[in-house]
Amino acid sequence: MGARKNASVGEVAFEYAYGLFADKGIDGASLADIALSCGISKGTLYYYYPNKDILISRCAEACVKNIDNSLLNWVESLDDATEPVKAFEDIAYIFSYEREDISLMLSLFGSTDPDIRLMMRSAIKKWQVMIEMGALRLSRRYAERLSRLSAAILHILIGAAAVGGSREEAKNALNALIDK
Repeated sequence: MGARKNASVGEVAFEYAYGLFADKGIDGASLADIALSCGISKGTLYYYYPNKDILISRCAEACVKNIDNSLLNWVESLDDATEPVKAFEDIAYIFSYEREDISLMLSLFGSTDPDIRLMMRSAIKKWQVMIEMGALRLSRRYAERLSRLSAAILHILIGAAAVGGSREEAKNALNALIDK
């Protein structure tokens, strides 16, 4: 995310934590790593975030919101003139492994915290509905079929990201759905 000028110490710590959790995973980044990366003492970090779980939860909420916003923008960009190949290209970018949000999302899927697990399960359901809504905005020729396949589309995207697949590989897998 990168720290902003004139941001509070707590905001700077959050932004560095978001990036470190995305890079190293939520288990791989320690509070000491976060404090060191943003140039504050561990005690100062504890003042803003008394424990790592609070920071992880805040990052998880921001991650889900970022992906929600990306998907909503994607849905709003579609209409009946949009070719499915273009729609798949755009959604493959949203779920590409190179994006910080997606790296963090993958780490959050591995969380043992029941609240984080519930948040991620809810996000998956919401994202599936958003993909369904996007599919229904395409031409009638594709809309119903792709709407029914929204769960498969989402799982292809997440699976491709999890194995570090390229956007092109994800897009090709999605295009295979149309050809069947």
